[in-house]
Parts: sequence; structure tokens; C-alpha cells
Amino acid sequence: MAELPEWLGDLKGKIAEANRLSDTDTARRIAAEKATNSVIMSTDDLQTGQWDATKILKTTIGGSEWGEKREITPADLARFKKRVAELQKAYVGGILPEQVISLSRTIDIQRAKAEIKSSIIQQALNGKLRFITNSSGKSPEKRHFVNVEFNKQLYNSLAGGGNTTAHQAALRLRKSRVLFECDCGRHTYWYRYIATIGQYNCGRAENGFPKVRNPELRGVACKHVIRVMSEIMHSGYVLATITNMMTKAKSHALNQAQLRGKKVDVLKELEKQANRKTDKIDAQVSKAQAKKNKQELNKEIARLKAIAEKAKAKQAKQAAKLEAEKAKIPPTKKAKKPMSAQQLEREINHIKRLGLTSDQEAAMIAILRQSQGR
Repeated sequence: MAELPEWLGDLKGKIAEANRLSDTDTARRIAAEKATNSVIMSTDDLQTGQWDATKILKTTIGGSEWGEKREITPADLARFKKRVAELQKAYVGGILPEQVISLSRTIDIQRAKAEIKSSIIQQALNGKLRFITNSSGKSPEKRHFVNVEFNKQLYNSLAGGGNTTAHQAALRLRKSRVLFECDCGRHTYWYRYIATIGQYNCGRAENGFPKVRNPELRGVACKHVIRVMSEIMHSGYVLATITNMMTKAKSHALNQAQLRGKKVDVLKELEKQANRKTDKIDAQVSKAQAKKNKQELNKEIARLKAIAEKAKAKQAKQAAKLEAEKAKIPPTKKAKKPMSAQQLEREINHIKRLGLTSDQEAAMIAILRQSQGR
């Protein structure tokens, strides 16, 4: 049997390795918060805008994440709070695998495609998958661990319910919302805070605002997580693993299930990944862009319809106002039909018989003729 690649090494001991990395990260974070020269901006610091005078907090907001740092201003704090509020409204607990890819920064997607080619499942435990990916080769680490956890309520419902098969349950799970984390620095310093406030963080929570590395709170996931999410969505190997986990869970009184990656399966999957002609990440990005374009088109159509409806309503209002103004104008008296020559002559003779003076008679006849346009 062929040997596993050097970056992966023996599958034995990987659970202990992952747990050790997690414990080390937690200990580092606790020490950083307690340090006398701590520069972590806590939730209280962010909300109150007040911290100990010895604590000098700086940011790179407005510039490059690797650029020059400057001291934080009240305007910066307001900007930080606004972005936090926006993200808290955007997520309701958990995030779809397709959203992880579509909402990620372009640079992270490009890195996932170019550098992270391999991803295998090391353990499946009670609705939680632990993946191992290769590193980019630019860092001292040979590999990275990515944990993905399905919604516990959904997992237990599918495991305990008798109306779905294990395969059907697996199909539902891989299209459902997940929590995730990665042990890499990108997730630790750029994205763990975002995952925490977005309620899709798996593992250690982070309340230290990334004022230096990601003050604009842009992006969602590192390249390792992006690769893993693509596998969850499209890999038959991942689907088979989730199916096996659900088969075990359905036969257990407490819905418990544990699987570990087998060397023969891992080798087969790594060979498939190495021989891929196309990258599913590209398809997912194109799909997300098409969806975004459609949403923007529908939004523009809705905007134009709203403008048309507003103009129509305005015209109707103006027409109603015009009708109301017309109603106020009294109706004009119907003009009398002019007298015939015989009628006019009879009226003149009648005036002459009234016994008026010659001047009065002439005036009355003149008025009569004038009224008839004569």
C-alpha cells in the first residue's frame, strides 16, 4: 500500500495533535489578555471607548492591514461599532457552506484554489467533522485542522427520526448551516472574531476586536476553510462519511457516532483530488456571482417599478386636485338664443307703448339691440 503524503503523515496521533494546538491557542489568548502590556480591545473597550491609560490601542483602519498603525480615535470606534452591528444583523447562528465561499474575500478564494489542493476527514464525531488540509508551503506548519459542526438540533432530529434514511439525512446536513474554525493564523487573527459575533464560530470564542489585521471586518473564511466547504458541498467522499456517521447515530440510543479516517480511504480520496480537472470552487463562485447579479437586477427592476408607481400616484393626485378645483367653479349660465327679427321688433314696439320720454325710450331700445348683438 502506498504511503500517505509527507504533509499529512501518519493518521495516528492526529486527534491529540489537534487538541494540543487548540489548548495552546487558548492558553496564548488568555496570557495575551492578562499581560500588563496587553493591546487587546475587549468588548467593554469597544462599547465604552475607555480603557486604562497604559493600554495604547492602535489600528490600521483606512489603510492596508499590513500598513502603519496609528492610535484609535472616537471616529474609529464609531466605525468599529457600526460594522459589528451590521454583522450581528446579517447572521442568525450558523452559516451555509455556499455562503462561506460566496462571502469570502477574493484573495482567500484565490489562495484556496492555488495552494490548498487536499482535504481529508480525520474524524467524524456526533455531528462534528475534523478535516486536515495541506498548508501552502509558505508557513512552517505542514498541515491545518478545520473543525466543522452541524446544527445539533438538526443532527439529533435526523438521527432520532425514522422518516429519513442515513443517506437522506446526510444530504440535508451538508446543505445546512454549520459552525467552523481553523487553527491557522488567518482564522485566528482575521476571522475568529467575525465568526464569534456572527454566531457561526466553532470552538474558542473571540471578543478581541481585530483592530489591526481586519478592522473593516471584511471576509468570512481562510483558504483552508474555503477548500473544506467546497468538499462538503461536492465531495462524494465527504457525503459517504456523513452517511456512515448518521447510520451509526441512528442505531445508537443517544444518537452518538464516531468514525476515524482509514488510510485506504484517505489515499483513494487524495488521488482523486490530485487528478481533478476542474475546481468546484470556481463553479461555486460563478454561481454566487450569477445569483448576486440576478438579485441586483431584481433590485433595479423593483426600484424602477417603485419610481413608476410613485409617478403614477403623483399624477393621480394631481388629477384629483384639478377635478376638485374645477368643482369649485360655479357653472356658467347658458346663453340665451338671440331673438329673431320679428321678436326684436315686437319688443321695441312694447317699449314704445310704455309712455317713456324719447331719451328713455331710445336708451331702452339701444340696450335691447346691444344685448342681441345688433
